[in-house]
Amino acid sequence: MNNSKQKTRKIWTFPWGYREGFVLSAGLMLLGLALELATHGAGVPTLRWPVNIIFGLLFSAFLATLYFLNRKNPIIKWLSGVPATITSIILIGVIVTVMGILPQAPEEHPSIISLLKLNNVTDSWYFTFAVLYFMSTLGFACCKRVIPFKGKNIGFLLNHLGLYIALMSAMLGAGDLIRLTADLYKGNIEWRAKDANGILYELPIAMRLDAFSIDQYNPKVAIINKDGMLLPQEKPQLQLIDSAGQSMEILDWKVSIMKFDTLSKPFAGRYEPVNEEGAAPSAKIKAVNIKNGKEKEGWISCGSFMVLPEGVELDSTHTLVMTAPEPKKYQSKIHFITKSGLEEDGVIEVNKPYKIDGWNVYQLSYDEQFGRWSRLSVVELVKDPWLPAVYVGVFMMLFGSIYIMWVGNNFKSK
Repeated sequence: MNNSKQKTRKIWTFPWGYREGFVLSAGLMLLGLALELATHGAGVPTLRWPVNIIFGLLFSAFLATLYFLNRKNPIIKWLSGVPATITSIILIGVIVTVMGILPQAPEEHPSIISLLKLNNVTDSWYFTFAVLYFMSTLGFACCKRVIPFKGKNIGFLLNHLGLYIALMSAMLGAGDLIRLTADLYKGNIEWRAKDANGILYELPIAMRLDAFSIDQYNPKVAIINKDGMLLPQEKPQLQLIDSAGQSMEILDWKVSIMKFDTLSKPFAGRYEPVNEEGAAPSAKIKAVNIKNGKEKEGWISCGSFMVLPEGVELDSTHTLVMTAPEPKKYQSKIHFITKSGLEEDGVIEVNKPYKIDGWNVYQLSYDEQFGRWSRLSVVELVKDPWLPAVYVGVFMMLFGSIYIMWVGNNFKSK
């Protein structure tokens, strides 16, 4: 009987269920797309301090006031229930799927994708509406468990309130996130950095590059055609050089490494090991054609900014070459000076930043033309004042999960 009534219930008659949630989700999506079309893909205006914190507090206060004054309202009940939560999560999931399918990068020429902000989804109206929909269900769900307060709800509140704080902080803090890059040259002091648009900013810290070092993998041996393409073109065969005495097979050739140096320079038709700026890897090789026994011998080198690359011509269409060594790890030793007069020495690597005065300084790149001899180190400076608030939310979720497991174990033991 109840199932029959549920099936015949008209949409938008209370109590609402999943149908209303999916219709609302579709409506928010269409409204967001329409706004993007109307504004020619301008997206949502970025909120910065203190406007973002004011908006966050007012939105949270609005949700709490609305719930506690109208908790028996059927719409409020529905928004604090499972159907609204599930449909809001599905809406965000659909949008995130679009993000994964379409490249999230600026387009050179305007298209329907950029007009609908599909290439920058997180700045779009429909993404904002989806997040606000989910945040509303999350906020109402928290309010629902606060009064009457019960000890068994502590885990739920820590999890959901932590998620609310983390998401809200991440969304509102996007406008205050500062991301700059600076070019550091060895021995020079730099206190300026530029943003993605090339605009220069004066930094509250100065940096001096004292040393740049790079660890590299050994180079590889490959065969190219007369157009310089690695062979076979579908899946090039590259063999790593370990040491002298090594043998390898590439296409129809057996290649023996007779001598190998990671740092060397050419002298009178041969290469000798040196420890000088601009030195390059080199190897003396002997190549034997497996099919006809033809032999070739000579030196190969990937070269450097001071040494020309060299290969061994195997026949009229094939040349044995050495590829440039790939970086294993590179780091910069930097001397930092803050406006307060604090001076520190720090070492940065890729994904291993140095923290100073509220900034995270990351190793970004270097002058690849000079390789290990690069006098340039490009660093990225990131400042996110909202990150501590995000961490608070994450730790609340962690403690909530631990609490739920602890309560569950105690319940089972009883």
